[in-house]
Amino acid sequence: MHSGLQEHSLSSLSDGMLVLMPENVVPIQDVLGDIEWVDSWLKEMGLSPTALTYINSTENDAKNTALDHSSKGVDHAELCSTFVQTGPALHTCQLSNGAVCAIPLEGNSRSIRIHLRIHGHQRQENTDIICPWAGCPQKLQYKNVARHIQSTHLHVKLRCEQCGKTFTRKNAMMKHCGKG
Repeated sequence: MHSGLQEHSLSSLSDGMLVLMPENVVPIQDVLGDIEWVDSWLKEMGLSPTALTYINSTENDAKNTALDHSSKGVDHAELCSTFVQTGPALHTCQLSNGAVCAIPLEGNSRSIRIHLRIHGHQRQENTDIICPWAGCPQKLQYKNVARHIQSTHLHVKLRCEQCGKTFTRKNAMMKHCGKG
């Protein structure tokens, strides 16, 4: 298990964000080794094997809200154009009812939606369901499940590189940057 902050190479993302993973995630290669099927599976899923940034997340990070930097004389809309994303990460899947799931689970909504379908969770977008994550009693619309798993169970956060503030939702970060 990794602890503290360990930086590796980062890949740029077009919508400009930094995704922070909690310390209980590890690079896919560390868990599965140099297995050729991992790269081909990732490519098939539309994912790319890149390095990660690990950081300890705190309860205070999760409580952050949008902040307007204009009062501090900072043009944050311009500054927030240099976010980067880390990934992919292998999280321990808790969608398979206690069975071992060896399929890499990234900390982004697209990967989580794909993973939900792999485990047979296919619902209508406006259907209310109980979160399929083991032990979670949260009732929500199916269309919000991936975002819920990402922020609540995988603890993925977005960080502003200019001020260090973290967010659990992309829309809050975009509002913070003056783009929302």
